[in-house]
Amino acid sequence: MTDVENLHLTLAFLGNVENQQIACLFDIAERICTVRFDLKLDLVIRKLQSNMIWLTTDQSPVELISLVDALRLELQANGFRTDDRPFKAHITLARKLRSSVVPFGIRPILWSIGAISLIESKNDVNGLSYLQLRSWSLANNDT
Repeated sequence: MTDVENLHLTLAFLGNVENQQIACLFDIAERICTVRFDLKLDLVIRKLQSNMIWLTTDQSPVELISLVDALRLELQANGFRTDDRPFKAHITLARKLRSSVVPFGIRPILWSIGAISLIESKNDVNGLSYLQLRSWSLANNDT
């Protein structure tokens, strides 16, 4: 199972990043303009290829898709590689699962997204851990 403090929603996975690239990533995040939004998580699925359990959604909000698209464009314009596959919002609940799990619906969890963060992942003898390097608040939605 994933430790609670490690639960997160990845917007763009960058892989290994050199220290001198961190300032560029900070600048990119500063330029991303979007408003706060809610993400409804309502489905648990198993990714067979990776033996992982995900908490996900049937429908990603338009604000989330716009955020990911803008982030990918900025990253690519600055020489970073991004995933070309369509974005699928998910939170990893468990890795290296050995038993089978049938996808099932759950009572929806509404997650209010008010910030984005640059996170560094570390893999050591204790498993994966994450370090927040910086966070940026999203604008209030005054509509």
